[in-house]
Amino acid sequence: MTARGWSLRGRLSRNVLLVAGAGWLAGLMLGVLVLDHEMQEVLDEGLRSEARLVLAVMGRRWKAMNRICCCGCCRQGAPPRLPPGQS
Repeated sequence: MTARGWSLRGRLSRNVLLVAGAGWLAGLMLGVLVLDHEMQEVLDEGLRSEARLVLAVMGRRWKAMNRICCCGCCRQGAPPRLPPGQS
């Protein structure tokens, strides 16, 4: 720094460095926001997929448990009987 203040070269260098740094930070922030959004979508889809799988497995077990008739004949190896009107 000279006695009269910043030189033209110093001011230009400082301004270029500040603009480049601000642009880099803005790009970094934008990238982080986009990455966060995409990760949330991937995690949401994984959660949906897992929920579908659990519901499908539990649905089959629930149906199998409810097919046992009240007299116990289904437990002895006979095919399960459904109530009238259901196929």
